[in-house]
Amino acid sequence: MVIDELGYLPLDQAAANGIFQGGSRRYEQGSIILTSNRGFADWGQVFADQVVAGTIIDRLLHHATVLTIRGKSYRMRAHPSTKTGGDAIVHETATAPWSLFVIATGHNS
Repeated sequence: MVIDELGYLPLDQAAANGIFQGGSRRYEQGSIILTSNRGFADWGQVFADQVVAGTIIDRLLHHATVLTIRGKSYRMRAHPSTKTGGDAIVHETATAPWSLFVIATGHNS
């Protein structure tokens, strides 16, 4: 299962429940790869429920490798504001200083 850009948009209750159910079914059965530019402390806001967020984090991290990549956005490397003298305005979220990659492997994977 691959979940890309978790937290880019807020999740409504149905979407949060879907991710919880999918992750629960996959727990210790197969691999999950997840990317986000939100830290675990922010997941309560992403899922609009601290308990659901905590449960997902607990299961996800049980057999996981977490990679945190710090630095400027690869996609923004050619943006005029990243060059000397550029006048463009880039929002803070467009150049998040880090990305989170979680690779959780199930017992049988």
